[in-house]
Amino acid sequence: MPRTGMRVELVPTPNGTRMTATSRCATREGMERLVAMGMVEGFTQAAGQLDDLLAQG
Repeated sequence: MPRTGMRVELVPTPNGTRMTATSRCATREGMERLVAMGMVEGFTQAAGQLDDLLAQG
């Protein structure tokens, strides 16, 4: 499986918090393989659960 590094930045805004996630792969082929394996959908689904998790406090 290709290796990837991810940086997540949380910045306060007037309406809440903005999350920026940046993922880097060593090669384009590695990135394409991760995308084909469903990484984008998986991360999107996980990030979509954050509001509910944080609300549970």
